[in-house]
Amino acid sequence: MGNVLKTLLITANECDYLEENTLSKIGGHISFIKKSGIENVIFHVNILNAIGDEKRNRLTLFLKTEIDKTFGKTATIVDNYTDIEKTGTADASVYFVLGLGGRSELKTILSKMIRESQNQNQALDAEKMTADEVQKFISGNLILPMEPDLVLSCHEETLTDFMIWQTIYSEYVFIKKSLNDLTTADLEKAFTDFKNRQRRYGV
Repeated sequence: MGNVLKTLLITANECDYLEENTLSKIGGHISFIKKSGIENVIFHVNILNAIGDEKRNRLTLFLKTEIDKTFGKTATIVDNYTDIEKTGTADASVYFVLGLGGRSELKTILSKMIRESQNQNQALDAEKMTADEVQKFISGNLILPMEPDLVLSCHEETLTDFMIWQTIYSEYVFIKKSLNDLTTADLEKAFTDFKNRQRRYGV
C-alpha cells in the first residue's frame, strides 16, 4: 500500500513567486494535488531577512494581493502570528505562508508560555511543566499544527526553518527547478518516491 501522503509542504524562495504565470501554474498543481488525495497543501514563500523590513513589507503586501486575486477564499494566507481561520474546500486546504520562520514562531510561543506563567491569574507554571506538557503547549499554539508528511524543496538544496517543530519526521524531496518550472510529472514522481520509502520516524 505504501505511505499515506496527507499533508504536503512546498517551499521556494520569493523570486520564484515573482516569475510570470507562477501563480496560475500553482493553480494547476493544486488541482493535481487534490486529485492525489492530499488533504492539506502548504506553499511556503521563503523571504530572506537580508532584504530589509521595508522591502520585505512591500513584497509581502504585493504577494498577498496577487494570491488573493488568484485564489480568493479557496486559500488561506498567513504572514504573521495572529490566529487564522481554516478555510478551503471540503477535500483539501490550501495555505500560502509568507516568510514565517519556525525559530521565530517557537520563540513567540515560548515567550507566551513565560508570560502566562508569570501571570498570577494563570494556572500555568513553566518551571514545573513536564516535557510532555511543554510539547502540548507548543503544539497547541502553532499557527499550522499539521505535520507535513512530505516537504518538497524547489530550486535549492538548503532547508528553510519553516515548520521546524512540525517537520521533525517529514520526508524530503529536492527538485533543482524553480517553482515556475515545476511540472505535474515532477509532483507525481515525488509522490511515488515518498510512497515507496521506508519511514523510520526518528528510529
